[in-house]
Amino acid sequence: MMNNDLFALNNQVLTNNNNIFLNAVNKLEKIVNDFCDNKQKDVILKQIINVISILNNMIKDNKNYMNKLGKKIDNLNNNMIYNFEKLKKNNFNNNSINNNNNNNDIVNGVKKYINAKYEGELKDGKENGKGIMYYDNGNKYEGEFKNGHLDGKGILYYNNGSKYEGEFKNDHRDGNGILYYSNGNRFVGEYKNGHQEGKGIFYFKKGGRYEGNLINGKFEGKGIMYFSNGGRYEGDFRNDKKEGKGIFYYPNGNKYDGDFKNDEKTGKGVFYYNNGSRYEGDFIKNKKSGQGIAYYNDGSRMMGDYLNGKYIGKHVSLFPNGVVKDFDFKK
Repeated sequence: MMNNDLFALNNQVLTNNNNIFLNAVNKLEKIVNDFCDNKQKDVILKQIINVISILNNMIKDNKNYMNKLGKKIDNLNNNMIYNFEKLKKNNFNNNSINNNNNNNDIVNGVKKYINAKYEGELKDGKENGKGIMYYDNGNKYEGEFKNGHLDGKGILYYNNGSKYEGEFKNDHRDGNGILYYSNGNRFVGEYKNGHQEGKGIFYFKKGGRYEGNLINGKFEGKGIMYFSNGGRYEGDFRNDKKEGKGIFYYPNGNKYDGDFKNDEKTGKGVFYYNNGSRYEGDFIKNKKSGQGIAYYNDGSRMMGDYLNGKYIGKHVSLFPNGVVKDFDFKK
């Protein structure tokens, strides 16, 4: 006996004198009844209804095309019978994978999709428990499933050689995990909705690492960057770059404390030299530019303007013995 949706479709088809479609509906329903369980029937019948509705609207006034389509529908029926037989042999339906079990029992089985294949535990026809999902693009997931989704702990192997080990939620990397990049980099930290988000450590293949906050896979907020040459930056990041307030420690003992923009020293800052001298003032693109004061390790200091790291214009120097001298530097 047909369900109400199919019955309504038949009435529409008869109204349009589309007897070919009436045959198609009956044949397709018979195939579904023969090879599917109740839950699979609901899904597949809805798909059939959608397809037939679209086709019916397209060709209801074109009888010549209808006759040609009748042959195609017969071929479709034959192909569906063949494919359902294959699925039955491959333990797709519950009649073959769930013998003598209640719907709530966990059973082992195989499910095939358009672009993937699942092998593992099933509950009520859905992936639940331990399993493996093979994707046609070469990716592979091994781990826990819940209600048909990647959920719990698992390992996702990417076709480019990268690998993620950690927690999943609703088909996304979510929670704590480790991503091993094919180029040798590695990330250990928190994920949210598929992205690196929260606290984490990013290790670079060539040495160095980042420790701090990430948003949407980018270094964002407070963090520390350790460089392979021994340098270190502590401060604000934005979109993977040093931006905001921060301190940069150089391997030779120099230090800069101040503003950063677009990964460069720009704004107000203090540069401390390892010999005890320092500069306080303006920076543009890593160079002293603007007004500033240079404090030297002999106790003297010089005040004036700078451009691209060089003195320009008039400067006033104060010496420890009280002597004051004026200097005029050409641009």
